[in-house]
Amino acid sequence: MIKIENYTNCIYSITFKNSNKIYIGKANSSLQRWGAHIQALISNKHENKIVKSIYKEHGLECFIFSIIKHGLKEEELYKEELLEIAKQPKENICNRSCIFRNSYAIVDYDK
Repeated sequence: MIKIENYTNCIYSITFKNSNKIYIGKANSSLQRWGAHIQALISNKHENKIVKSIYKEHGLECFIFSIIKHGLKEEELYKEELLEIAKQPKENICNRSCIFRNSYAIVDYDK
């Protein structure tokens, strides 16, 4: 059994073996968020079409969950998430509705 450490107020990434795609998110609890991703994928209820498609084609074993930053203040999470998204080549981002302007990303989760 692999022990995974829980991080609070963190920015995380999900990358995929044999792919340049990356999903970046924020969480108050990394273990709870990763578990929510897994549960949504298994039940075919994940909201992200790209992530869901990768899961259907390659399975969970191709997913790599990593912590980018942790111990942030609650009010810093959204900004830090956007900054991490903006660092990535836009063609690699799996996050929904990312609009890149002057190397900043605007993420609209409601679309």
